[in-house]
Amino acid sequence: MKNNLKFVALILILSLAAACQPVPTPEADTETPQPTDPPAPPIISEDNADTLRVVLSEAISPGAVNINWTADGDAFWAEDLYTVLLHDAENAAEIGRFVPGMYSAIYDISPDGKTVAYAVETDDIRLYDMESEEDKVVITTEFPYSTAFFSPDGKTLAVPSVMDIKVVFFDTSSGEETGSASGFSTAAPVYSATYSPDGKTLLWFSRGTVQPMDIATGTMGPILSHEDFVSHQRVSPDGNVVATTAAGMVDGEFQPLLTLWNANDGNIMARKALPTYYTAISFSPDSQLIAAGTEAGIVIFTSPFGEKIAQYDTSEPVADLEFSPDGSRLAVVSDMGLLQMYTP
Repeated sequence: MKNNLKFVALILILSLAAACQPVPTPEADTETPQPTDPPAPPIISEDNADTLRVVLSEAISPGAVNINWTADGDAFWAEDLYTVLLHDAENAAEIGRFVPGMYSAIYDISPDGKTVAYAVETDDIRLYDMESEEDKVVITTEFPYSTAFFSPDGKTLAVPSVMDIKVVFFDTSSGEETGSASGFSTAAPVYSATYSPDGKTLLWFSRGTVQPMDIATGTMGPILSHEDFVSHQRVSPDGNVVATTAAGMVDGEFQPLLTLWNANDGNIMARKALPTYYTAISFSPDSQLIAAGTEAGIVIFTSPFGEKIAQYDTSEPVADLEFSPDGSRLAVVSDMGLLQMYTP
């Protein structure tokens, strides 16, 4: 009997001891932190265009005449008469170079920044691959031409013929002719054309005449006539506005003018006179702004009604300027090759 009581007492003591032990807390399920994308940079807009600051200033190429972004916005290329330089967009470091020689003509660089259209002494147009550093395609034309330019998707090279007023299209992967466009009329034998950013419009120009054409249908749009030679012409990304620069009469005085035209009916929506000549123009990707380079600096207007919302002086005349594909930066190059990058 005593043994049974001792056994029962032992069981009670062990049970009480177990009850007094802390109960382990089950581990909570934890998820591995996922990397987050950095916040998108602010877009240059009507609200902040007058607060831009220079975040990058580098000498890149003396005598630069043209600057443009690659389609992804990671790089930009600068071009002078004999050299094409590809630069990293963050620090302006040179990441590619093409120098075809003195007896060459550089016509255009593809939107992705990887292909240069050029010629050396002959009528053949060569497409040079910046990555492999060799000509990948040779286009043989059967007509004299004045220039050549890529379509926005880089799949087509357009070549204006000097013999006829037409633009001939070539496939950039094969060099084969794929068609042509015509319908523009001019008394002057010197003319050219350019694509709209969406690739739907071909903008013809010759001296004081500019005219858009719908590529798909071949329909010619309104004739945009000027009092003087047109120095620059652009179609807005949404295709609704054509911007041109040419001198014209305002208040009895012949002045440099930026004119914003309705691309559909040819009506003038704005005319902006400046005391110094316009040297370059660029639409923002959303078509809401147009930046103009001048001999004295940069002026930013709204589009399509041309309200002046910002002005920045530069130490050297502007050779070219271009909004980045995402609209967050404005790259400006002077005629002495100084690059300056503006952001909000």
